[in-house]
Amino acid sequence: LQAIATAKRLGAVVSGYDIRAAVKEQVESLGARFVVLEMESGGAEDKGGYAKAMGEDFYRRQCEAMGGVLAERCRAAGLPVTLITPAATISAWTANTMEAMPIARRLTRLGIELMPYTGIRSFRGGRATLENELSGKVFELEAAAIVSVTARLPVDGLYADLAGMQPRWSEAGIVSVTRIGDCHAPGTIQAAVYAGHKLARGLDEAPEDELPRELPGSPFQHQSVAMAAAGRERTAK
Repeated sequence: LQAIATAKRLGAVVSGYDIRAAVKEQVESLGARFVVLEMESGGAEDKGGYAKAMGEDFYRRQCEAMGGVLAERCRAAGLPVTLITPAATISAWTANTMEAMPIARRLTRLGIELMPYTGIRSFRGGRATLENELSGKVFELEAAAIVSVTARLPVDGLYADLAGMQPRWSEAGIVSVTRIGDCHAPGTIQAAVYAGHKLARGLDEAPEDELPRELPGSPFQHQSVAMAAAGRERTAK
């Protein structure tokens, strides 16, 4: 919410999304548009009002739906849009709900170019380098910007290896192993720095069930994400 408020003060046109329906009113109270995804998100909020972790299937559907929503949003702003995905169809999961074709038709009628079976290799100097997943052909597409809607998975191979050697920890003088930052949940640099400081401060203290959140003051109790980035679809403008 603080990110939305800051962006609005800077004159940006802001949209916000959260899996918790209750956040809609908070986002709109700041003058932002709340993005609604037509998908079941019941049980996404815990008793304290915080978002709960959902299953992998939910996040995959969320990302695929968000790609089309962002493409429509950019097109409504008058921008030329190309929706790129390595999947065989746009919003691939919706093939299970028989919505894939209607979604593709709607995007096409809005003037959005669709590129399935395509991945983005790089983006530099206003040009995106793309690769067709079927033929392997590499080509370029002129683009002012890229909006990436993709999953970021934790890099936790070292943690998993160490966890598997727990019976041998005492031999090396290791008491415990804790994962933080991108090893636990990929996020911003600020989030990784905060996680490191929090862990360091708590090394010599008794563990707490809940550590206080050190966030700037906000008129709202909960935080939400101003822009989502999560799936395998990418929208090039």
